[in-house]
This record gives sequence, structure tokens and C-alpha cells, in this order.
Amino acid sequence: MHTPQPDHAHTARQAQTEGELLDQLLTTEDRYPWNPAMADDYFVAVEAEVEGFDWPAGEWESRAAQFFNQLEACWAPQGVEEALRRQFAATIPAAWLQEIARQAQKLAASSLSPLEQLVECVSPLLTDWSLEDLNLFARPLAYAMRSGTAATPNPVDWEALTPVEQARYTLQVAQYALAAAQGQDA
Repeated sequence: MHTPQPDHAHTARQAQTEGELLDQLLTTEDRYPWNPAMADDYFVAVEAEVEGFDWPAGEWESRAAQFFNQLEACWAPQGVEEALRRQFAATIPAAWLQEIARQAQKLAASSLSPLEQLVECVSPLLTDWSLEDLNLFARPLAYAMRSGTAATPNPVDWEALTPVEQARYTLQVAQYALAAAQGQDA
């Protein structure tokens, strides 16, 4: 078996870059003060060099509040419908996403088995399919839900899917929605 040889030119460039970085850190007058007693003077000098540090206190408070509101919005739990729209808006019809979200929120706290939850979640949309067919399509997804190995479905071209593929994909989206709804309830 052939083992790859290291790229000597790359290794030499990396060593040179690391050496230059170390040299810069050791020889620069304005390096970071590792001694806490010197830190205040260092930060005052840095703040004086950067525009914007001279804002009035009200501006700082306003900008800080705006920043933390945006940060909080990133971490705040989102609704199931919003989660589905973000993940699948380009894939599945919006009306279907709304119905799946509504059903998932209703079923998330139910005592139904994962298989029953999946089938109940999509049955209003997949009226052309018998419950036996939906159970058959949902069974592998229900096993994944039980073991905690459920995956997010990849985006697809909805119009290019066959009716069977659409039914299976709808069940995968329902699985995602149920997981999101159960996460909200926790």
C-alpha cells in the first residue's frame, strides 16, 4: 500500500509562517499584556486607537441592547412551523408545512406510539394512501425516533418526486416536526 509523502514545500512554508508569527509576538512592543497589572493601560491605549470607543454611555447601552436582542433571537426556541419553513420552504408546499406543524404540535405530548404519531401527522395530507401503506412507510422512521437516530431530510425537488417518494418525504418532514415539537415541550 502506498503511503502519501508529505509535501515538503508546504511543510517548509508552514514552519516559516509559524516562525514569523512567533517572532512577531516576541518582538512587538504593543503585544498583549499577560501581566494583569499592565492590562488596564494596554486596553486604554487600544480603545483610544479604535473609533467608536468614545460613544456616549447611552449609545453603548443602545447598541449593546440591540446586539444582545439579536443574539437572544438566535438562541430562542422557534415555533415548529417556523422551523419547518426555514428547513423545507423550498421543498414542500407551504400549506403542507402548516398542517404538519399543526398536527405535530397537537401530537407531541400524546400517548401515541411514534409510528402512530407519524401516521396521524400526515394522514390529513396523504388521503390517497391507506393507513396500512402509511404505517409501512413510517415504520423505519418510527424505529429511528425510538433510538434517537432520526436525521433531517435533505432538500429535494418536490415536483420531481413520485407519489410514493412524496409520501415518504412527507413522513420524514413529520418526523422532523415531531422532534421539534417534543423539544419545545421539554
